[in-house]
Amino acid sequence: MQVEGRWLRPLEATATAQARRALQETAPLGQLAYIQDGDLYVKALPDGPPRRLTDDGRNREPRWSPSGRWLAFRKGEEELWAISPEAGVSRWIDQQVGAFAWYPVTDTLAYVLEDQILHLYHPPTGRIVVQWRAPTSRIGGIAWQPGGRFLAMEYEYPPTEGQSGSWEIFLLSADGSSAQVLFQGDGTIAGWTPDGRFLFLWSGLRSAPSIAVDGVPALTVAAPASPGGGASARLVLPAFSLAYRD
Repeated sequence: MQVEGRWLRPLEATATAQARRALQETAPLGQLAYIQDGDLYVKALPDGPPRRLTDDGRNREPRWSPSGRWLAFRKGEEELWAISPEAGVSRWIDQQVGAFAWYPVTDTLAYVLEDQILHLYHPPTGRIVVQWRAPTSRIGGIAWQPGGRFLAMEYEYPPTEGQSGSWEIFLLSADGSSAQVLFQGDGTIAGWTPDGRFLFLWSGLRSAPSIAVDGVPALTVAAPASPGGGASARLVLPAFSLAYRD
């Protein structure tokens, strides 16, 4: 486990909160980011004119930062970019990127590089503020706990001689200094409850051959109160649920 750099200071977090309030005052319903014909657009709601931000037809998965000043999105299959619609500034972040998710408190982006290295990137400065390398396994999906205390990660251990590979859900502390097992088994992250107390998982999603038709059971796992604390899983939907986050 390796940690490099630092997290943002409270003053910077305050600046992000002020930017969010300013955006809400000027656009009460906020802005919508969407993809049309492979290009990224934004428009102020309810009836603002659309603004086209890309022109190469290779873009998808736009996600707003907490302040609303940055959009992260994929270009092509594995390139990750961030763009500021207000300032007209775009940044190429990295390639061979897997999962990515905004830190919920500041404009810092977590992304998985080459399935094994987790980066925390700050678009306003272009700096990598934390880097964490998985020692022997592969990182799958990720999801920040509301409030930003933990990052949940799907963690795969590769097959060994005579045994198949296995998956676990890990919690990584926000500064990258500690990681702990939250759930052992084939769990796929669906998301956190708004209060951050429970993580929703789909069980057996990777091994279900007809998931779109049949669905899989859903679980909740209680987050520990502190790093190193215990957790327990509970089946909440014994009937099958379809694996769509909406």
